[in-house]
Amino acid sequence: MKRSLLYSVLLLAIATTQSCKKKKVQEPEQIETPVASAAPVTYANYTQLKIGNYWIYERFNIDQQGNATSQNVFDSCYVSKDTLIRGQKYFKYNSLSLLSNYKYIRDSLHYTIDSNGEILFSSEDFTTNFHDSYSLAVPGDTIYHSVYKMTDKDAIITTSAGNFTTSNFQKKYTIYPNYNQGLAVRYMNTRYCKNIGMITETQPIFLSVLSTVERRLVRYHLN
Repeated sequence: MKRSLLYSVLLLAIATTQSCKKKKVQEPEQIETPVASAAPVTYANYTQLKIGNYWIYERFNIDQQGNATSQNVFDSCYVSKDTLIRGQKYFKYNSLSLLSNYKYIRDSLHYTIDSNGEILFSSEDFTTNFHDSYSLAVPGDTIYHSVYKMTDKDAIITTSAGNFTTSNFQKKYTIYPNYNQGLAVRYMNTRYCKNIGMITETQPIFLSVLSTVERRLVRYHLN
């Protein structure tokens, strides 16, 4: 009797185990979904730094009222070569001015910088003061306060080469009374157009001369 009962319990346990095994559903294998890598961020090209590119400009005198008179003088900017500086590629940008005949520049994200690390332009950053300083004649005697920043986003500028949508790298000089000749604020503007390059540029100013000289784009060649 006991053996028969034990045998019945054993059969029941086996049947129950087999029943459980039959009811177990195999889980599907988990398939890992590949994570798409973020696309690299690209920014609009406002400088067109490529060897052989050039731009021709006409010079104008600009009086205090903004009237422009041509000097009938033409000059150019052009990219002549590239070189490595501290492991980064820079382009030699030839540009006739009173201060220098060329500089080495490159694009870094949405900034254009020179070989000294100075920011010359940004297509995106219109809030930062890239330069903010005071010029002193002698201690306690301030000549001017200078601030460089981006302004006039997407302003339309017209030259003999056409109409251009530009952004402006502006140098603002607030000149102290002993030196301002009656004009307390002076500006130097350098305007660039996307996929074209520099459209206009104010030449270095003199505190004793209230008019300015501006270069305006006449024609250009891009490779």
